[in-house]
Amino acid sequence: MLTGALDLVVPGGNVFVGDVRNLRLHRALRTSVELLAADATVRDATEVRRTVDLAVARETELLVDPDYFAGLPATADLAVKSGTDRNELTGHRYDVVLSTAPRPEPAAVRELVWGRDVAGTEALARDAGGPAGRPAGHRCAQPPDRRRARRRAGAPKPATCRPRRPP
Repeated sequence: MLTGALDLVVPGGNVFVGDVRNLRLHRALRTSVELLAADATVRDATEVRRTVDLAVARETELLVDPDYFAGLPATADLAVKSGTDRNELTGHRYDVVLSTAPRPEPAAVRELVWGRDVAGTEALARDAGGPAGRPAGHRCAQPPDRRRARRRAGAPKPATCRPRRPP
C-alpha cells in the first residue's frame, strides 16, 4: 500500500504515516500494562510473563518495526511522539515521513552507532557534517530513549516482581 502511495506522489513529494505502533516495543508495553493490572492473585514473574506472552500473541492491531521503512523506495524520516506524559502514545508510537526526493547512494550512507561513533546530537551534527542535527547520507543507529530508560530503572527485577496496585 505504501509503495503504491509513493508511486502517486510527485518527485520530491512526501507521504505521512502517523501514529505507528512500534513492534519492537510491544512486549515492553504489554509487560508494563500487566504489571499495573496485576492483583493479589499474581504470585511471581513467571505468571506475569505468561500473561504478557498471551497478550502479545492475541494482538490484532497493526504494529510495525521501524526498520520496515528502510526497505521502501523512499527516504524515511522517523520521529518518536513527543509529550510530557508517560503513556503508550509518547513511549511506544512514532510518525514517519516518506520522501520521494532522490536517495543517497547506499555506499554513501554511513551508519553512526550511538555511544560508539557519536555521543550526542551536537556531535552527530558536527561529525555527520549536516545542518542542525539533520545530516544527509547518515543513519544513526541505537539512539538512547530516555523515557524507556527511566521506566526500566524503576521497574522491579523479575526475581522480585511483586504486583502493584494503582494508587
